[in-house]
Amino acid sequence: MQKIIFTTIFVLLFPTTVGAVDGFPAFPMSFWGQATLNNIALPAGTSVAVYNNDVKIGEIIMTSDGIYGYNDPFASRLIVGEYVGDLLFKYKLSGESEYITGISNVVYNQTFEPGKVVELNLNFTKQVIVPTQPSSGSSGSSGSSGFAPSDTTAPDLPQNIVVTKVSDTSARISWTKPLDSDFSHVVIYRSTIAGEYGSAVYNNVTSTSILSTGLANNVTYYFSLRSVDKTGNLSGYSAQVSINLNSKVDVTEKENPIVLGFEVDVRQKQIDDILLEASALMIDNFYSIWSNWDQLNNKNKESDVDNKYVGPLVKGKNVSNETRNRLKWFIAYGSPMSAKLGEGERAGAVNSFVSAFGKLPENQTDWEDVLKIANGRWPSQRNEAKENQAKESFRKIYLRNANMNNPNDNAAVTIMTYGLRPSDRNLNSETVAIKTFRWLYGYYPSTAVHWDIVRAIAYSGAKR
Repeated sequence: MQKIIFTTIFVLLFPTTVGAVDGFPAFPMSFWGQATLNNIALPAGTSVAVYNNDVKIGEIIMTSDGIYGYNDPFASRLIVGEYVGDLLFKYKLSGESEYITGISNVVYNQTFEPGKVVELNLNFTKQVIVPTQPSSGSSGSSGSSGFAPSDTTAPDLPQNIVVTKVSDTSARISWTKPLDSDFSHVVIYRSTIAGEYGSAVYNNVTSTSILSTGLANNVTYYFSLRSVDKTGNLSGYSAQVSINLNSKVDVTEKENPIVLGFEVDVRQKQIDDILLEASALMIDNFYSIWSNWDQLNNKNKESDVDNKYVGPLVKGKNVSNETRNRLKWFIAYGSPMSAKLGEGERAGAVNSFVSAFGKLPENQTDWEDVLKIANGRWPSQRNEAKENQAKESFRKIYLRNANMNNPNDNAAVTIMTYGLRPSDRNLNSETVAIKTFRWLYGYYPSTAVHWDIVRAIAYSGAKR
């Protein structure tokens, strides 16, 4: 039998050199590196484009804060085809319609080199120029008076800043983000001298906590935070918060020095456990957080909870079976972090969330905040309108405005807004608070909002 031999011939589709040969386009150049605005990292979602002779020839969307590309792989870089002349780089923040260069142009003035990989840090700058005011009696504006950027308003300060000891050489800083819709990130400053802010040690932090390492054991450190919005506007400095790792407990290591009774050594573990439990609840793996789930699981109990608590919560709402089941499981069984509360108090924590945010908990962030409320922790989400209502209640109760830099006043407003539960209940304090509420309002507490006010009176430590 005759054998047929197939020979596979591989054809090289690109020339062996990277230059343009015989009709093949030149292999492109690629760029990557850091991208900052006023020395602050541009946020993920920012678009970076490169222009040659006023024509855009490349573009990339940043997937990480402060980085517009990576060395590897090739596809993650800003790819640029063959060009003649200089390259001009521009940026466009998420939601903006046009690319801008800033005040100082970012230019690459080297000739095109096929296949070259360039690490180029793009340090954009932005300057606020105040328009010249027209002279008295004139109208309109002079065409040469300068310009005012569309957003020159500084964001609010970060709130509820806390520093806790983690080890003899590390501490965790946590805070609450400001409510600004265009908030981007925070910058953290550290100093060893009270009243001096020192240098920025963490330039682009989008989370609400960070671990500061490499600290000396017998030195007092002072931390201050600034907010940055998506335009690059900076807030002022927050009040300094200090810690000395040689001290067992520092007054700044509690979210409130008097109110909710949290010991610093368990604070971060508490947050870690809350995140774990919320995650288990969201993936319908709730039983995984209970070692004795077989003994807990009780369909009759679930039915009773559904009728007594869940039904009223979801009445008139279009609720999925998954959401209803999660409400039922949480209220019926709790979680290791909420087991100290009874069914009614767990249902109350959900009610407080609904009262604060006008919705049922539906995603992991929502359930994290329900668990934070149940454990007396500041929620990640905020509602400025509700906080303002709580400040009005504060004024009625204490006959003065709340000072949000005072930890007791801050706690009172936060408890009234979000319904934080105390770590340990004091029934005597609650009894006095109920009587105070009755005296102030002329009726007994009956709604979630009423009971949140009672808790604020009982546990915040605020005074007239």
